[in-house]
Amino acid sequence: MTGRNAMAVPPRSTSPAFPFGVPMTQSHPGVSWQAWRQPRRRVRFNVGLSILFLPVVMFTGITVAVVSYQHARRLVTDLNHARMAGLARAMDWQLQVKLSIPVAKRQIAALMDLEDPQPFPRQLQRLKVLRQALEATPAISSYYLGYGNGERLQLRRIRSEVDRTDFRLPAEAAFLAQIGSRESNGRIRTQQVVLDGAFRQLEIRPDPLSASFDPRQRPWYRAALDSSGPVATPVYRFATTGRLGISLAERVPGSATVVGADLPIDQASDALLELGRSLGHLKQVKLALVGPQGNVVALNEAGYGAFRAGTPSTLEGMNRLADATTPVFARIGEQFPALRQSLGYGDQLLTTTLRVDGEGWEVALARAVQVDQTQTYLAIAIPTEQLFAGARRLQQTAVLTAFLVLLVASPLVWLIARLVTRQLRRLALEAQAVQNFEFDAPRTVESVVTEIEELATSFEAMKGTIRRFLGVSAAIAAEPDFERLLVRVLDESIANSRAQGGALFLNLDDDKQLDPELLRNAAGETLPNTLPRFPLADIRRLLVGKASGRRATTGRISAEGSAMERRLAGAMAVDNVPYVSLPLQSRSGDLLGMLLLWFRVPPSDQRVAFMEAFSSTVATTLETRQLIRAQKALFQAFIELIAGSIDAKSPYTGGHCKRVPELTKMLAQAACEETEGPFAAFSLSEDRWEAVHVASWLHDCGKVVTPEYVVDKATKLETLYDRIHEVRMRFEVLKRDAWIRYYQGLLEGGRADELAVERDSDLQHLDQDFAFVAA
Repeated sequence: MTGRNAMAVPPRSTSPAFPFGVPMTQSHPGVSWQAWRQPRRRVRFNVGLSILFLPVVMFTGITVAVVSYQHARRLVTDLNHARMAGLARAMDWQLQVKLSIPVAKRQIAALMDLEDPQPFPRQLQRLKVLRQALEATPAISSYYLGYGNGERLQLRRIRSEVDRTDFRLPAEAAFLAQIGSRESNGRIRTQQVVLDGAFRQLEIRPDPLSASFDPRQRPWYRAALDSSGPVATPVYRFATTGRLGISLAERVPGSATVVGADLPIDQASDALLELGRSLGHLKQVKLALVGPQGNVVALNEAGYGAFRAGTPSTLEGMNRLADATTPVFARIGEQFPALRQSLGYGDQLLTTTLRVDGEGWEVALARAVQVDQTQTYLAIAIPTEQLFAGARRLQQTAVLTAFLVLLVASPLVWLIARLVTRQLRRLALEAQAVQNFEFDAPRTVESVVTEIEELATSFEAMKGTIRRFLGVSAAIAAEPDFERLLVRVLDESIANSRAQGGALFLNLDDDKQLDPELLRNAAGETLPNTLPRFPLADIRRLLVGKASGRRATTGRISAEGSAMERRLAGAMAVDNVPYVSLPLQSRSGDLLGMLLLWFRVPPSDQRVAFMEAFSSTVATTLETRQLIRAQKALFQAFIELIAGSIDAKSPYTGGHCKRVPELTKMLAQAACEETEGPFAAFSLSEDRWEAVHVASWLHDCGKVVTPEYVVDKATKLETLYDRIHEVRMRFEVLKRDAWIRYYQGLLEGGRADELAVERDSDLQHLDQDFAFVAA
């Protein structure tokens, strides 16, 4: 116990304790404790902790319930706005993918090669091109061409049984072609071609219902003629099927032919339905895709966009959202102009609250997909009753959780108190282990109680100091890198001495001066090195007159101290800072360096003694490393001498042995930095880097005994005679082969211009390769 009590710790009162461990002090001088003490009831430690913790647990549970109740609505509102914004982005993305408008426009441009009307048999051959366009755009129901003479060519996809019923098609029908061609008498003859999934013709029949169909009278044709680029019509009813949709069209430049495609809006409605179904927790969400004037493009109402003229439907004939039978849609449609105007150009989402028929709705308006030059808008409506259902469940859960916490608090707190008591007993056992000088036992106490944790930490620190001294001694002895060794030595010195910072001075060049090599603080950060150099004679004079066995110098860095202290004070810009300086001496007594540590408060004698012992290990390690460095420097000089003698043997390769190490290191570094490919896991340790360094310097060491007529070469391919002409002949043979491949390609029917480009490229590469070899 003498080592632990040697620290300046005030004596603790040995008086009995109040309940919960509060000490009673004697406030009446001259009166004995036994006479003054009143009989008091004792409370066990775990019982006292239970009485203390239980009100805290109760208060915490009630506070959580109250706070969650007050902030739930605000939180849900913010989350809903974020959800609506995400919904708008998801809808925009789905519509872009589903409608495939950019892809459809590209397909329309590709069909412009069919600009001239052809007789019926030739038109049949063109159907395969239309089929490829349909397969590339699943959302498009049909592609067609309207010619300036009134003829047309159209291929539509058969999607459902409704289509088969409308056109009276067999069950295996997958495509229907409608062709209107002008006969010799000037009349348009319309015919239908029924095709199956493999695009085999099932039937060719007249199409009298389309006899009066003139593509030149359709809105898409007129709009395309009036425009120089692709156009998109507003939502209208298709003439053939009666369904609602939009048409994309573009006029063939310099012609009266227009290429178009029909896009039923049931694709957009399906996208809205899928998006609505994805919000399983919001089953009553309403989604509408509207145009700039409030006209409906799509709703997440089943069946919208799929009805025909004359079919009974609550949405039949609806053009504006304000005419919808759903009350919330109608209200949004009424306020749509004002909402659209309030939606700023850069705004992502506009939110508002509406009350319709006594029911609250959270409404949002966002920009959606842009069809040609027409901007569409996505309207989202969520009933507040459904929206805040989760908030109410959260409130109920919080209240229920509070009651459950109160229910289990008593036994839980009792258990915690018993655990704390058990930790105190374990701590007592650790104290006995310290008394028996057993320092290897692991720490068994981890407590949330500050006093217990601090006491356990002190025991662990005491054991760790001894373990660290042994471990650090072994670690610094095994550290191969000298620079990292200096950092490790200084950091361990600062950590073990609990200093604010430290500096390491070394005499590496034997110039009678101690140079400041490293300056670091307790946080492990390297500080700017502004310290002065110290003559070795001054440091030796400080060692003279020291008490036997003491080598450390203690004092304060100030402007009024010794010469060394004054210089340190000026360089560090500090004053009156306690410090300890420890000389680092070799086994022969030579001064290798000095370890300087400064503190917030002066260290104790025990700590100074520990630092002296540690500095001896540091000095021994530094001496050994200096010897190793000197040996490596000698070896490096030796291999450079060999490389220099090799380079001196030939003026043509002078400096080669010096350049190869640099190039080798650059290649190795590039391989180490690679993160992909076969070198992704390649790396070199310091020992391997040193091996690469030595190997690259000695790669030509065999040339020391190589004859000069071999080493002394003027070109890359020279031995006893110059072989460059042999190499030139090989390149000429390769160039002859390039001409042979060119003429052979002409004989086989190849294109002369393409073969000439390939030939010239081969010849150019061969000339470049020879220029490199002959350089």
